[in-house]
Amino acid sequence: MNEVVENIIRDIIQILMQEPLTQTILEDELQMLLKNTHGRVKVDKDCNVYFNNVLVPFSGHQSKILYLFYLLSKKGAAFHELVKHEDILKKIIQEVTKKDSYGVEEAVKPYFKKKRVHDMNSKINSALEEVIPKDYISYYRITGKKENTKRIQLLKSRIVIENDVLDKIGKIKF
Repeated sequence: MNEVVENIIRDIIQILMQEPLTQTILEDELQMLLKNTHGRVKVDKDCNVYFNNVLVPFSGHQSKILYLFYLLSKKGAAFHELVKHEDILKKIIQEVTKKDSYGVEEAVKPYFKKKRVHDMNSKINSALEEVIPKDYISYYRITGKKENTKRIQLLKSRIVIENDVLDKIGKIKF
């Protein structure tokens, strides 16, 4: 199902949701519809990312960290605005790499260089293409117009975070 159809369905549901019985029925049907159209993304305790229980083959920690940042983010961020989220990036880096504070200070620097972030995003897309069907990949990619906010379109209800630290980060509104 494409994004336009999903948006139309959501609009209709919002109108119909004013009746309690209709609300319950529609919520159940929508959950079944979404469950059947998109796979789940799971982040395990060791910060590995899976699509429908298949490991996403990120090439190195940098791409995985960037993907986790956007996966956990509710608002998203333009690539050039990642510096505003330095503290969150450092927490994710620390959890993924287990580096000490000096190592984290060094590891966060590439996320503030536009070309490096674009390279990381390209590697993310390549890794996702290996495990996600083409019809659905747009929901899992970091997307957004040039210089504008980037985000992952996947519904947060389709994401399972088993790592306690990352789960706490995901509850922060960023």
